[in-house]
Amino acid sequence: MCRLCLATFTDVSIPKAELIHECMLRSAHDELGQKDGWGITDMHNIWKSPGWYMEDIPDWKSDIDQRGFIMSHLRKG
Repeated sequence: MCRLCLATFTDVSIPKAELIHECMLRSAHDELGQKDGWGITDMHNIWKSPGWYMEDIPDWKSDIDQRGFIMSHLRKG
């Protein structure tokens, strides 16, 4: 079962990237682990990997546009 998380609020004083990252970290351990890939998008750029988010955390937070939507996906095959 996959997990999706979407941040849609427009208040840029709230760190959406940190909230998405925290959601990804917590979800990565649920139900024996979401270890079959992940992806994050700000609707302009996409960061993704076929690996486990816990072992493959990229530096996406510094490059992501936090003014719009941020969507994340954790895959469990």
